Amino acid sequence: MTQTLLNVTLSRVWQQTEDIRSFELIATEGALPSFEAGAHIDVLTSVGPRQYSLCNVHVDNGPYVVGVKREAQGRGGSRWMHDT
Repeated sequence: MTQTLLNVTLSRVWQQTEDIRSFELIATEGALPSFEAGAHIDVLTSVGPRQYSLCNVHVDNGPYVVGVKREAQGRGGSRWMHDT
């Protein structure tokens, strides 16, 4: 499988629970590729790429939404997503 680097814009962040935030990503140019249930994306963080599940329903020209639980004892990706 070939991976493509996508340039996206963070359009919205909201708190789901005390430890979980959702991040909405939109295409910087054009449209984001379609996806199916269970799809994942790699997010490049300051500690390297981290994989997150897309948690929204695909609609044409729609956003990608990932939910990220802050893991205080994790490898640093979720802390970076929450703190940055």
